Amino acid sequence: MQLARPARTADTPPSTTPIATVQGSGDSSPLINQPVQVSGIVTGIQRTGEAMGFYLQDAGDGDAQTSDGLFVRMAGPSTAWLEGMSIGSRATADGIVSEKNDLTAIDVAQAVGVQLGTKSSLAAITPQELDVPIDPAQRAAYLEAREGMLVSLSSALVVGPTTGWGQYVAVDATKHGMRRMGSTPDRTGPMHVDGRLGPKTQLAVGDQVTGIKGPLGMSAGNYVVLPVGSYKTLERSARPPRAFGDIDGDDRFTDVDVRAVKSRVGETARGPLDPADLNGDGKVTRADVSRLQERAARITGAPLLKVATLNAQNFFDSVDAPAPIADDVPSANEYRTKLAKLAGTVRDLLGAPDLLALEEVENTKVLDDLLARPELAGLGYQYVLLPTNGARSINPALLYRTSAATVLGSSQLQQTVGLGEHAIADGVHSIADARAKGALFSRQPLLVDLQLAAAADGTPGRELSVIVNHLVSKFSPYGVPTDTMRVAQATYLREQVTRLRTEHPEREVVVLGDLNDTPGSAALKALTGPGRSPTLIDASAELVPEGERYSFIYQGRSELIDHILVTPGLEADVERAGVRHGNADLPVGDPWDAGPTRASDHDSPYVWLRVGAPAPAPAP
Repeated sequence: MQLARPARTADTPPSTTPIATVQGSGDSSPLINQPVQVSGIVTGIQRTGEAMGFYLQDAGDGDAQTSDGLFVRMAGPSTAWLEGMSIGSRATADGIVSEKNDLTAIDVAQAVGVQLGTKSSLAAITPQELDVPIDPAQRAAYLEAREGMLVSLSSALVVGPTTGWGQYVAVDATKHGMRRMGSTPDRTGPMHVDGRLGPKTQLAVGDQVTGIKGPLGMSAGNYVVLPVGSYKTLERSARPPRAFGDIDGDDRFTDVDVRAVKSRVGETARGPLDPADLNGDGKVTRADVSRLQERAARITGAPLLKVATLNAQNFFDSVDAPAPIADDVPSANEYRTKLAKLAGTVRDLLGAPDLLALEEVENTKVLDDLLARPELAGLGYQYVLLPTNGARSINPALLYRTSAATVLGSSQLQQTVGLGEHAIADGVHSIADARAKGALFSRQPLLVDLQLAAAADGTPGRELSVIVNHLVSKFSPYGVPTDTMRVAQATYLREQVTRLRTEHPEREVVVLGDLNDTPGSAALKALTGPGRSPTLIDASAELVPEGERYSFIYQGRSELIDHILVTPGLEADVERAGVRHGNADLPVGDPWDAGPTRASDHDSPYVWLRVGAPAPAPAP
C-alpha cells in the first residue's frame, strides 16, 4: 500500500538515510531542517493528540551512542496516511528533520507522504532492556541514545500512580526492591510510562508489572516508555494501611501488632505499602519492631484533640469568578463528586478531626456546601476563611468542631518586603516590581486563636493558636527558583510564633499546612529554628516512621511537603502522629467515583494531642 508518495524533486534526498545519522550522537540532530528519507519497522502508532504519527526503527549502525529509532510526525491536517498502518509494518518516510519538545522527528507533510512496504513483525526488533542510571547527566545521555527506539522494562514496580493524562512512574523492581522511592533514587533511575499508544491501565503505588515494551518518547520534558501491547503480568498492591504498624487494621498499636511484626522479622516487605515495614527500607527488621514500640509507648488513652491538614486540591465551585481571579470551573457533576469525596475523606479517612486545616479553598460557598453534605452535617463543624490576594483564589481555611473549640479571633499574617527576585516567582507581581516593596505572601497565613472546650471533669480548656499555611510552590511559571522566598516566609512565620508566645505565654501554637518543602530543607530549618532550642517541633517528621512519612508523590518521589509543627510545650502531649494515606498512592481513576479516596493529590498529616480535650462529641 502506498500513501500520497510524490515524485522526487531536487529538494529530496536520492537515498535512504540511516536513522542513526539523523539522530546523531548529541542532544539534537545534526540534520535539523534538512530533507531526508528514512526506512524501518513501525514500533508504535499515535493516532490521537497534537502530535500524530508513528515510531520507526531500522537495523542500526552498531553504535551505542546513537539511537536507531525516531518519531515520524504528521505535519499536515490529514490523517489518511496512518490508515492501513500497523505495528510491525515496514515503512519509508520522506520529510524534514525537526526537534520539537526535545524529541527528534521527521515532519511529514500531506504533500510528501509515507510508503508502506510488506508487513513484518515487531519480533524483528529486539527491545533494549532499560537500566537507567541514577546520575542526572548519565541518565540524560543514556536515554538520549535510545530516544525513539523500542525499549522494555521486564519487571517494574510502580512508584508514582497513574495521572489524569495516563502516565505513571516505575522502577526496576529487581534492583530497587519492594519499597517506595524517596527524594532521590539510590539503586536505579525511575522511568515514566505513558499509555497513549496502548493499554491505559490505572496503576497504584506498589503495583508490579512485567513485560512493558514500547518506543521511548518524550512528554513534558521527560522521557517516557510508550507500551504498545498488553502487559505480561500485573500484580496489584495492597491499598494503603490506615497506619504503618497497625497490622490487624483496627487503627491502634497493640501487643497484637508488635507480635505480628516480630513474627515477620527477616522477610522482604510485601511492597511499599506493607504496614510491617515501618522504616520503609523494603524489609522487615528489628528496627521496625522498635519503631512500632515507640508509637505504642505514646498511647495513654487520655481524651484527645485531633488535628489534621489537607490540601484540598483546587476546591472550586462551578461558577466562573470574575476577572482578575483565574479560578478553575468544574462542571456541576464534577463539583458534586468533589464534595462527596472530600466529605468522605473528612469523616471516614480522617475520622472527623476536631481541627482540620484546608488549603486551596476558593471561597465560603464551597465550605458551606461541604459542611451541608450528609456525611458532615451532624458533626458540628464551623469554619474560618479570610480571602487572600493570590491570583487563583486558593485560600487557607480552618474547620473546627464547635464541641471542641471556640474561636477567640482570627487574622491574616503578612509582611512587606523588598521583592527582589521574588517579584516574578509568585505569579502575582510583575518583573517591573522587582525593586519595589511588596507582600511576602500571595496566600496569607491564617491565624486563628482558639479556646478549647472544657474537659469532661469541668477543667477549663486551654487556649491554642493555630496558623494555617500554603507557602509558595517550588514550581515557578517564570522559571525563577522560589527557595529563597519560601525561606523568607518560613523565617517570618517562626518570628510570629515567637511573638505569639511572648504576648500569650499561656498559649501553645500549632503551625500546619502545605509548606511545599521537605524535612531538612532550608525552609523547614528556618521555620523550626536552631536545633538545640527550636521554636517549633515538626511532629509530622520527627514522630512518624519513615515508611509512613510522605504526603505527596512528584514524578515517583514520595515526599513530605505537608506538615504539622508544634511548640515544644506540646511535644510531650502528642499521643499520636502520622499521615493518612488515601490519595497520593492511588491513580486519578474514574472522575465520577465519589468514594473517599483520591479526593486530592495530597495526603493528610495528623496529630492527636492531650491538651485538656473536650467531652465526647457526636460520633462520625
